[in-house]
Amino acid sequence: MPRDDSRLDALIEDIYAAALGDTGWEDALHGLRRLTGARMATLLSYDDTSQLASIDRAVGDDDAWMASCHHDYSAEFYLYDPGAPVIGSWAPGRWFEDHAFVTRQQRARSVFYQEFMRPNQLGSISGIFVHRHQGDSAFLSLLGGPGSQGLAPAQQRTCTALGAHFSHALRIQARLGQGEARAALAESTLEGLPTPVFLLDERRTLIFANLAAAKLMASEAVLRFVRGRFVPEVCSDDAQWREALNRGGIQLRRVDGTKLILALMPVPAHATLALQQNRNVTLMTSIHLSTSGARQTRLQLFYGLTASEAQVAIAVSCDGLSPTECAEARCVSAGTVRSQLKSIHSKMGVSRVADLVRLVLAT
Repeated sequence: MPRDDSRLDALIEDIYAAALGDTGWEDALHGLRRLTGARMATLLSYDDTSQLASIDRAVGDDDAWMASCHHDYSAEFYLYDPGAPVIGSWAPGRWFEDHAFVTRQQRARSVFYQEFMRPNQLGSISGIFVHRHQGDSAFLSLLGGPGSQGLAPAQQRTCTALGAHFSHALRIQARLGQGEARAALAESTLEGLPTPVFLLDERRTLIFANLAAAKLMASEAVLRFVRGRFVPEVCSDDAQWREALNRGGIQLRRVDGTKLILALMPVPAHATLALQQNRNVTLMTSIHLSTSGARQTRLQLFYGLTASEAQVAIAVSCDGLSPTECAEARCVSAGTVRSQLKSIHSKMGVSRVADLVRLVLAT
């Protein structure tokens, strides 16, 4: 599977957004399904005592077909799932391919394959045991269409890396109470991004640095912080900082002589990040903001929108599409778009389309 950083980044953001309750797990599962070419993607709970699995969330390439599969599995075929007894003693991160554990002869005699997989035009089961917590574990399963032979090694490696994000996100979801969820939104979402992200207050004091930013700080002395305040040599006083903010970025020189360009974005006062901090905040990141996706990036970072929500917000606000037209353009149901718009309005603190348009165009 060729690497597509933008798709992976968007999928990681959807995983953490689901953990915080801002979207359903369906967005992340659809992203994973499209990334791998699977026909169905499921997130299952695994009971360590009974050694049985139950579907928490499931998505497929056809809603009606998926609903039927979900019903049949939950009503009967979970009892015959060939993966359930295999993964009972596994540690998180271990990969499962049914062809490695279930022989052709076993498939021919299996109720699960002959009465569930075959009639539903499913050919293979791949997956990863992602999470074990207090007797309740989670398994991520990808089912291919007829004739499929599972995932290639490169796809398995990508899914294993994503499995670590699913595991981390499930732990976040498990420990966050209703009151904590909103307060932890910014840090939890930004922490999952593979791109360095810093939050600075009006005095350039570091409020937050995600894991990628912390690694960059450790490896590049040019990112100079004195008593927690960002004071690089090329921008050591307030006048130089204001000029850098007006330009929208700052250019530093790495130890090896190459350029390190950081984008600077004053966060709007009504954005989620600013409201949570209750002060003026500047977001500093190595994400390029001169690309066509710059507005989408800002919406995701400022308001915590998922990649798909940001695209819908732009389509409605900038392209003037109605929810129905937006659904047709994105090949999803109108109900899905309406649900996304409801989430967008909540995150951006608006109740009217006109206010949404104003914020999106101002971003």
